[in-house]
Amino acid sequence: MTGEFDREESKVPTFLAMLQTEPTEMDCQRCVAQLTDYVSAQLDKGDYQHQFPVVAQHLDSCVLCAEMYARVYEVELADRNGRLPHPASIPQPDLSFLGSRPSLWAVLQIAFQQTQTRLTLQLDAALAALLTPQPSLALTRSGDDARFGEQILSLTPDQVPETELPFSLAAYADKENPNQCLVEITVEPSGSSWPDLGGSNVRLRYGEVVLAEITDDWGTAVFPDIPRADLKNLQFEITF
Repeated sequence: MTGEFDREESKVPTFLAMLQTEPTEMDCQRCVAQLTDYVSAQLDKGDYQHQFPVVAQHLDSCVLCAEMYARVYEVELADRNGRLPHPASIPQPDLSFLGSRPSLWAVLQIAFQQTQTRLTLQLDAALAALLTPQPSLALTRSGDDARFGEQILSLTPDQVPETELPFSLAAYADKENPNQCLVEITVEPSGSSWPDLGGSNVRLRYGEVVLAEITDDWGTAVFPDIPRADLKNLQFEITF
């Protein structure tokens, strides 16, 4: 009897340490990752606590994971006893409410006008949305200036193969001021190439503000400190 009492008493420090342990997010992630295997071993009458000692200990100290364990156990038990419904077939989802997304070229045709010596582009919310890169594809601005980072707007000739677009447009987030960005326009008229790309006049307008720059030898005109809220209303005019 004394030996049994000693064994129980020896567990007291472990139990107190368990109560004082604050589970971390990493502990919960490790537990959840092994929870299904832990339950399966338990239902298979295996020595699951010996196989998964970290999970067993964590479930004693984390209420949230213990509740998840109970749900997994109930679902797994119901599945083994044939009490979960299994549909004969899974219907195809109806996505008609999404409508069809207009092509970039279709929207650009409305906003873009060009003559031999001049072109204009008027952005709106629909066109700006089409020019917003996916986060995984967004580039950062090259060069020594670390102030401007992630690309938030992009239009290049490759995006509209239906026409020979003579310019490209990019906007980059301003790390110093989240409400502003840098707009960069690179002009490359048909038949021209570096170093003869300089000298084109670029005018940018938003609201009552009108800015003007002349492209450098690389054909680039840069406009910093542009309000991001006005990107969807920008108007560009390029004179070759």
